[in-house]
Amino acid sequence: MVSNTFETISYEQCDILKSELHGQSIQFYSKPGLDKWNQITPSASLIAEYVEVAPDDRLFLFGCGHGASAVSLARLAHRGEILLTDISLIAFEMSKRTLEMNGIHNATLVEDIDIPHDENGKIDLVIIDLPKGRRLAQRWLAQAWELLRPGGYLYIAGSKEEGIQSVVKDGQMLWGSYAILGYQKGNRIARFKKNDLPSNLPYWITQPGIQPGTWYEMDLNIAGFYLHLHSLPGIFSFDRLDKGTRILLETINIPIGSSLLDLGCGYGVIGLVAALSGANRVDMVDINLLAISASRENVKQEVFHNTNVIPSDALHSVKDQRYNMIVTNPPFHSGKKVDYQMARAFIQQSWQQLEPAGQFALVANQFIRYDDIMRPLFRQVLHAAQSEGFQVWVGTK
Repeated sequence: MVSNTFETISYEQCDILKSELHGQSIQFYSKPGLDKWNQITPSASLIAEYVEVAPDDRLFLFGCGHGASAVSLARLAHRGEILLTDISLIAFEMSKRTLEMNGIHNATLVEDIDIPHDENGKIDLVIIDLPKGRRLAQRWLAQAWELLRPGGYLYIAGSKEEGIQSVVKDGQMLWGSYAILGYQKGNRIARFKKNDLPSNLPYWITQPGIQPGTWYEMDLNIAGFYLHLHSLPGIFSFDRLDKGTRILLETINIPIGSSLLDLGCGYGVIGLVAALSGANRVDMVDINLLAISASRENVKQEVFHNTNVIPSDALHSVKDQRYNMIVTNPPFHSGKKVDYQMARAFIQQSWQQLEPAGQFALVANQFIRYDDIMRPLFRQVLHAAQSEGFQVWVGTK
């Protein structure tokens, strides 16, 4: 049974933590919003122990998290370079602080979702700290193949429950033979060597959204509008409109001429519907940089001039703006655990940034009582809809 007790740790807090990675003492910045934000994961420990790094190597790390692994690897490649990326804005911010605090000068953060072509074939080692979602892992595998020089090595580390065995099999289709180097607490690390391109490419490598430079595309009819949308693996419900968002859009009324914020926009369907419904200004924010890229592509395709897509940790990047309406389908998981910290921040910050009499609309699974957070803040909280295991709450400031 899932507890409805809300966490007391502030979502906004940023801590300096200290740990060891294979004999190296490392301090790192981190905060809620990252999965397992306050620990060194077993996969990170395996990466530090088993990745063989020469001083002049050029490395690429997918899934940098708070940056502790990057520090460990960068110290070993002290005459080389490490490039690192993630899908989370928090990961970039924390990794940047972590690298600076540890005096690392040979690291570069890569924020583009498509890796620069001039790096292809120039990387000695690629390391993947397994992400959530097999298709995102396949996308990273495809990018890793392009990045690695002939004879270069790929390392993949992650847990059994998050699908490491399936991703290793995907890697085998492209790289061929591999070695399992070590195990720790349900996690393992595998190593592949790049040789010749296989005669038969794996089925998944040319799929839209996985193949570098491509989008997953879909058509939706929602709230009376037809939309042709672009999306990517790694975005929530990337290949379909989720039930919660559909119910939310079927429930709310978007005032013509309003200023509206799509909070946690994903690939942007709520913001696009708002713009089509007559909102005067629409801002769309998300912490997921894949979501930001997809939303920007969708806004560009629809040729909206009153819609802005902005990377943001909760409402931080739009903290000086005020809105008539804020709409969200908030995340409530951190890994596989129920975690309400981000949703609490969404609700509290939204109340602060609404105009007087402004409305905050939220959809959630039926068992989650977000109204317990909303009622002390909003002068009225309405249970606006309940359907298919979801409920919509609307708060008026």
